[in-house]
Amino acid sequence: MLAIVGCANSAEGFFKAGEILSNCESKSVNSQNACKMFLAGVIDTTYAWNRAGELQKMICAPADVGIEKLKGIFIKYVKKKQK
Repeated sequence: MLAIVGCANSAEGFFKAGEILSNCESKSVNSQNACKMFLAGVIDTTYAWNRAGELQKMICAPADVGIEKLKGIFIKYVKKKQK
């Protein structure tokens, strides 16, 4: 999934919150889609681990929440943390 948007920029090979935020706020459709795919991957992976009993419930998104709402929550959270 991340290969679609290119290599990560951080030294560890993982995206940083600010890099994902840039995609989420971009006017580019491709960048917006990269943001949504990243967030969906995080949610799906966490739910899979939760079902396997390997993790405590770390993310408790309502079942009916959509990706646009998740994107908005992510943007608000990162901006608050950056202050």
